[in-house]
Amino acid sequence: MSDKPITRECNGCTACCDGWLQTNVDGCEIGAGKPCKHISKTGCTIYATRPFDPCVGFRCGWLLNDSMPDWMKPNVARVIIKPGAIWERPGSRVRVNLATAVGPRIPGKTIQWLRNYARNERCDFLCHEHVREGKTYTGALSYFGAGSPEFEQEVENWKASGYDFTVTASNSTMVIGDKFFKQHR
Repeated sequence: MSDKPITRECNGCTACCDGWLQTNVDGCEIGAGKPCKHISKTGCTIYATRPFDPCVGFRCGWLLNDSMPDWMKPNVARVIIKPGAIWERPGSRVRVNLATAVGPRIPGKTIQWLRNYARNERCDFLCHEHVREGKTYTGALSYFGAGSPEFEQEVENWKASGYDFTVTASNSTMVIGDKFFKQHR
């Protein structure tokens, strides 16, 4: 992912505020099925005074990387990309990009693009989708890897071993059971 100045704009995309990222704004919990209380049909009602954490400091991968096609905008591709995370595990650390479903699932076309991009750019995506019981979101997330075949297999091995991939999130750290993703700005 690029560190160039941001040239893209959200232009109506509110995926990061619509409840797909688990966070807290002004004491209000946001998560699947619970959008930010400050979001309206016209956008953020407190945009000029929104807090740094998690709002201003959030770095959307689509905004940061203008080599991503226009259709990878979160509200179109149905995925929010957070670049530059570190997956810490006993004895190792792996740099990954996080890909969060906008809705219950990441569409197949988007997953295929993530895999191709990851393999061409030699990066990996830890993808997570929202678990539902009926029409109610449970707050739990299911995981899979998109990237090198070795990374995808490693994620599957962690899942098969019973490793807890449940995530709670803040702008800087995502807790995965007793392990962490640290977001680097």
